[in-house]
Amino acid sequence: MSVLMHALSLGLAGPVLRPSQAGWDSSNVANPVVLLPRPDVAGDPWRLFYYGSDGTWANPDVQPFLPTGKCGLATSADGCSWTRVQDAPIFEPGPAGSWDSLHVGVGDVHWSEDGQSLVMYYLGANDEVVTGGPPVKGIRMRIGRAISADGGLSWTREPEPVLDCDASEGLFASWPRVLPPESTGGPWQMSYHSFDGSCWKVFSAKSDDGGQSWAREGLAIGPGGEGRFDSQGCGTRCLVRQREGVLMIYEGVEAGEGTHRLGAALSTDGGLSFFKLDEVSPLLAPGGAGGPWTAQVVGTPFAVALPGGGLRLYFCGKPTAERGGMCIGAVESASSNSGEIGTQAWRAVGGAAMADI
Repeated sequence: MSVLMHALSLGLAGPVLRPSQAGWDSSNVANPVVLLPRPDVAGDPWRLFYYGSDGTWANPDVQPFLPTGKCGLATSADGCSWTRVQDAPIFEPGPAGSWDSLHVGVGDVHWSEDGQSLVMYYLGANDEVVTGGPPVKGIRMRIGRAISADGGLSWTREPEPVLDCDASEGLFASWPRVLPPESTGGPWQMSYHSFDGSCWKVFSAKSDDGGQSWAREGLAIGPGGEGRFDSQGCGTRCLVRQREGVLMIYEGVEAGEGTHRLGAALSTDGGLSFFKLDEVSPLLAPGGAGGPWTAQVVGTPFAVALPGGGLRLYFCGKPTAERGGMCIGAVESASSNSGEIGTQAWRAVGGAAMADI
């Protein structure tokens, strides 16, 4: 039996989006942000925003340490088979001298309250040198905002960050995920994370003006206990309304070995604070339900609610440290009506299995 047929017989699948053969995203694609079709717009596609790179940043003298760089867009009729809308990126670093001139990455995208435009929250940094160890350029990330009036093909960025970094939290403020209100005029919630040199922590912010300005609300979730899969902290994550609250699926990092796995937490106060649903077992681990192509890492989760109560969870993965760049995959709740999210609840969906695993 071929590797492909064996993988499919196990219910495994390959990535739904891979690096391009040549071009700006030929090294990595990661951090999926997925928008479902609008039910009131005929023919509206699924949209997948992502960041990626060809292994370089805007300053060729700076060695990238993240898969960020520029942003792209793909569309789909089913959320599994994706086609890039163009060869070029849809969003690039800002001009020389700006706060986001070195690298950028999409954090979240939402339709505006009037439904006429898309709003992107993104991370970005310039080549400011951060000291206190080996000099690092590009780590002083901040959160910006941009607007698109053409469905995500072109963007107008705001000149200054909407949320700056704060030394009391860590080295940066980055990877924003935004939760619009359930009713027009309500507060918007944002989660983002930072790293203080020893662990990752997730923080919350709130906006009362439709997401234009933000006020910090403090720590949302921190590291787990000794020996836990998230003992060194929680990083990238997604927010989705589920279980009569706000469900967070987050990327946990284990101290020592540094393995990245996905866990879950729930908020009952609208997204300000969270409690972990299972502090022992992750819901997705490298080489698990996502398939063998995720053997090294799983991360940057993004969940969408499916009709009937289930979830589809998009994420990035990589087979080994030596082979292949980051790709984007998807798993789905096996019990689509129950919304189960435990370790055994997921099955891979999407692309053909990677033949070189």
